[in-house]
Amino acid sequence: MKKVIPFAINLALLITLVFLSYFTQKTESAQLLLLFFFSFAAYIAILKFYNDEKFYRLNFWSSIILRLAVLFALPFLTQDFYRFVWDGQLLRLGFDPFAHRPESYMVAGVQIEGIDASLYQKLASQQLYSIYPPFCQSIFGIACKIFPTDIYKAVLVMKGFVFLFELGTIWMLSLLLKRFNLPKNRIFIYALNPLCIIEFCGNLHFDAGMIFFTLLVIYLLVINRTLLASVFMAMAFCIKLLPAIFIPLLLKPFGFRKTFDIAFLGLVVAAIFSLPFVYKVEQIIHIFESLEFFYNQLEFNASFYYLIKYFIFKFAGIHHLLLVQKAIIGMFLLVLLYLTFFTSKQVIKLPVRMMWALFAFLLLSPAVFPWYTIALLALGLFSNYRFPVIWTMLVPLSYLNYQTVLSSENTWIIVLEYVLVLGFVVFELISKRNLIDGNISSIEKTVELTTR
Repeated sequence: MKKVIPFAINLALLITLVFLSYFTQKTESAQLLLLFFFSFAAYIAILKFYNDEKFYRLNFWSSIILRLAVLFALPFLTQDFYRFVWDGQLLRLGFDPFAHRPESYMVAGVQIEGIDASLYQKLASQQLYSIYPPFCQSIFGIACKIFPTDIYKAVLVMKGFVFLFELGTIWMLSLLLKRFNLPKNRIFIYALNPLCIIEFCGNLHFDAGMIFFTLLVIYLLVINRTLLASVFMAMAFCIKLLPAIFIPLLLKPFGFRKTFDIAFLGLVVAAIFSLPFVYKVEQIIHIFESLEFFYNQLEFNASFYYLIKYFIFKFAGIHHLLLVQKAIIGMFLLVLLYLTFFTSKQVIKLPVRMMWALFAFLLLSPAVFPWYTIALLALGLFSNYRFPVIWTMLVPLSYLNYQTVLSSENTWIIVLEYVLVLGFVVFELISKRNLIDGNISSIEKTVELTTR
């Protein structure tokens, strides 16, 4: 009976994720949240009761099977993949995806194989230039080159890359946990997380690649392979610029000269890789125009950003976006300076410092989509704090706001999410306990945040 229960719980997790991926629409809020609730209940049960050495093989193969199970479903919580196909078709036929907005092709009546009104109507950003970086664009192009007339099969090719990234992430986490002398079963905090499985292998978000390359960079830095670390840092930049916020954290463990060399070489390699895709000033202007829109106009599921914006409006009497941005940047820089110069310089504590930096970044961001929290989850494995797990459990509440325009979010949903997340952070900091692994003070302190 004892052997049947963990198998049954893993099976229950599989069933809920299959129902989420294949039989649920983003507008079916009750079904969506109920399935997420049951999937996380199974996940927590595994971590709490069936995550020791004798269940390692079962949980490992379960993490692979769960990803394969959702791999063949079309993304159901996002329409971004239609833009992936749009850009991929342009690349396949030799067009520049950064040159024109999708609406320009429709207005001009340009005839391009694979680009038509049907695909155009499904795009969520018809008036914006593409913002997807070179590494992603290359995957889009490959997928559409292999299957130029079949969107579903092209998406499967893209998902294949994400699946490989996920396998790489699990591998990197395993190597790093072993390197830091931490329990290897911690890997399942990431590998079995329902949000991670749904958002990456289900909904096709390329943050999976960014996480893999970032962890690879950490591993290479730990074993003192800084040249290779710079190269793979460039790969992370070519998927998403977010890892750039971690560069200052290298100053204390590696010194200014080595940090400069790592960052400079990484930027040079990223620029070289980008040249086949971005080689005109006009393209750079277009990319920054779209990025400016997303940073200045797109607001979703934010916390401190909304509070700062509210109080500036309340006391200044105007919607002063520039002032809000200055306040946000100033607050984040203060956190980053503290983490850079007033925390431990040991290399093995780098992932934990990165976790806190990313946590501060997300709290101050104007848009926090559910999959943004998964990088925090991965870095959290190297700390003894489990608030990233709690956040991944609560952030699906924001899916309720997918049914409305982003400017009319339900404030109470956001308040509930962040009060519970921040409350759990405070609970862990004060009590030195977490509800998943046990007492923080009684387990490994190898990577615990410290000011020593």
